[in-house]
Amino acid sequence: MRRYRYDLSPVRRLFATVLILALAAAPAAAETFRERLRPPPEFPYQLEARREAALIATGLGFTVTGFALDLFVERTTAEEYGLENLNKDDVFFLDRMTMQPYSELGQNAAHALFFVTLLSPLPTIVNQDFGTMFTIGMMYGQTLMLSYGVKETVLHAVPRFRPQSYYDDTPAELNRGQGSRKSFPSGHAAHTFAAATFATTVFSTMYPDSPYRYALAAGSYGMATTVAALRVSAGRHFLTDVLAGAAWGSFVGWFVPRLHLTDRTERAVDVAPLVTPDGFGLMLRLQ
Repeated sequence: MRRYRYDLSPVRRLFATVLILALAAAPAAAETFRERLRPPPEFPYQLEARREAALIATGLGFTVTGFALDLFVERTTAEEYGLENLNKDDVFFLDRMTMQPYSELGQNAAHALFFVTLLSPLPTIVNQDFGTMFTIGMMYGQTLMLSYGVKETVLHAVPRFRPQSYYDDTPAELNRGQGSRKSFPSGHAAHTFAAATFATTVFSTMYPDSPYRYALAAGSYGMATTVAALRVSAGRHFLTDVLAGAAWGSFVGWFVPRLHLTDRTERAVDVAPLVTPDGFGLMLRLQ
């Protein structure tokens, strides 16, 4: 039998040539990409590698902590606790006055409007270059990551029964899962108010003289408030749950853009990673 031997050397030479050309072009391509990521000089926000790493690590840390608590720390569900043991008279008077039974319509309406409200920052990237959109997207991602991570962690630190569990007509499956103890704080309120505050803060900083900033603030905060109200009317949260979520989300939505201001003299706060022999942390500087 005749054996055929294939000469792969041309393929190898071609591969080597392409590799050399790619390596030669890499610095220029990297510089071009960096230029695309760089917003125009008049843009009021900027990214710094150390700060971005610190914020992302903090958000991921809280998120992982929340997931770990969800996996390894089991709370007594409403059904296990005994629905007959839940007494409305034990509820804080402000929450008792506003608590409502479960409503599937309110639940679905809150979910739908929730996702619409998360799009509030879209006007800040209209007709912007790639670098500006990337910077705003990075800041918004950090905002939602911090909002979500801290909310998930606090949910386990403050295991509170949802208002729906205090009513006899609540579907049984809603009282069986761990979610029946995740009332405080409201994630829907936290994330929507984070989106509304972020959109209003960034747009007003970019366009301080634009009359549209009032319309954006009214629309985004109006939707966020409606989402919070729907969560209460659907029996999923108490009033204090959504108030706490709204406060936290509003703070994060203001805090993250504030950290990224280009003009450091206008910054009230700054944050950076801190490495010591005892471990890692964050350094917060106040002016």
